[in-house]
Amino acid sequence: MKRIVIILLSVMAVTAAMGQTQAPAPAVSGTVQDSPTAPTYVQNDKPLSGVEYQDIGLSSASRNIFSPSFTMSSGWVSNAPRLAKGSSYEGSGLTSLSANLILNRDSKNNQTSLSYTGGGQIYTADSGLDAQFHALNVSEQYIAGRWTFLVADALTYQNDAFITAPALLAPGLPGIGGFGYKPGVVPDESLIGQNIARINNSSSGQFTYGFSRKTTFTGNFSYGLLHYIDAGFLNSNQWNAGGGLDHRFGRNSVGFNYSLTRFSYDNYFEQFDSHNVQVVFSRVLTGRWSFQAGGGPSFVVTNFGPISDKKVYGGATAGFRYHRNNSDIGIRYSRAVTNGAGVVPGAITDSIGVDLSRKLSRSVSANLGGGYARNSGIYVNSGFNTFYVGTGLSHDLGRYSTASIGYSLQRQTGSNYAGLINQGVTVSLRWGFRPIVLH
Repeated sequence: MKRIVIILLSVMAVTAAMGQTQAPAPAVSGTVQDSPTAPTYVQNDKPLSGVEYQDIGLSSASRNIFSPSFTMSSGWVSNAPRLAKGSSYEGSGLTSLSANLILNRDSKNNQTSLSYTGGGQIYTADSGLDAQFHALNVSEQYIAGRWTFLVADALTYQNDAFITAPALLAPGLPGIGGFGYKPGVVPDESLIGQNIARINNSSSGQFTYGFSRKTTFTGNFSYGLLHYIDAGFLNSNQWNAGGGLDHRFGRNSVGFNYSLTRFSYDNYFEQFDSHNVQVVFSRVLTGRWSFQAGGGPSFVVTNFGPISDKKVYGGATAGFRYHRNNSDIGIRYSRAVTNGAGVVPGAITDSIGVDLSRKLSRSVSANLGGGYARNSGIYVNSGFNTFYVGTGLSHDLGRYSTASIGYSLQRQTGSNYAGLINQGVTVSLRWGFRPIVLH
């Protein structure tokens, strides 16, 4: 472990020296994107009745590029297997290696987006804890006259539900982007877990028809599954179909939508439907900030064998994003009927997430990311709470390389797998390359 840390620090020092002594190479027209000016934004029309949250728009720095990067981190965690053994925890050194790829291609009538993060983790305490992780998101949007079509897929493979979150994988480094799907599209897995591998995949299709420039109708369909490699957890499937009307007036939009989600389980004789009705409002100032909030009732209907039951819950979503040259803020909240994260057959899940970043100087930034989820069983008197946070400082060693030091914390309480806690301190280095422009 000491040898790994020494090597990492040496590489960081060499990279820093190179960043100070070598001027950035000039951009070659048509091959790389290397603009020193602030990026511009264009409006990104995501319907309120669709599968994705709205955002502040498409940045010129992220359009028509292919951008690879690599990250190496090394540090220490207080609870290696993330499982308390009585009142004691087993600490361990931890080294992570990962690669990240981002591809965005934007033309007049077509948008293609792809992001991938994958790698492995090595524990010094026990090689049996070593694991790999993968997260792949891809979407394709096509515009034909009044029609807009979208197909998308989100796939993760990991041993810890939060390991692909930048705040935990490499705390202190800036976020690496991703897709913001609404509740009910991607199966919930807000369980810290016990070093248990799981696959989470969701495939979506969507169409939007414009009656006019201001009024549109959107229909969507998605299928998601959460599958645990080992026994002891509930493997779930969920089918979702919905649609709704949106109307825009100025920078504001109002939407009314309905969705039906059917939940079923491979190893549990329970299935139920959730009928959701919501009214949603949004306001967007392209390139600066966006706000979206909505709510309505969720009717849970069970009619399976001898079980016949109807319940009514409240559902809500909210999201806010703010962007300035030196600051970024992202806040999101949702309350929805979910699959129960592999522990309970159906749950009401309240979740909130926060991402903050602030430039302290030209090359130094502070980052904070965190989340909380509360799962309360619908059919069983059981539930759990999970919490995570990651924070740290990053220093740009050049235009495309960043070093950081960070702290992370995971904690779980409740009647299921209570008392799990894990803390870690991590030093990370990310190597990047000039984004390659796609024509």
